Amino acid sequence: MQHQSLRQTTAGKARVEALALRETLQRYRLLLGMLASAASALGTYQLLRLLFLK
Repeated sequence: MQHQSLRQTTAGKARVEALALRETLQRYRLLLGMLASAASALGTYQLLRLLFLK
């Protein structure tokens, strides 16, 4: 009986860890998206400057 509860505890811990990992990955994905967006905006700005402010 003790073995069964140990397995459930391990499964519970694994589930919590998986959720935490997924949350962390989503946070990093959001951060990377924001960085990519900023880089894109900066690139567009520099391109427009090159074209129009010679």
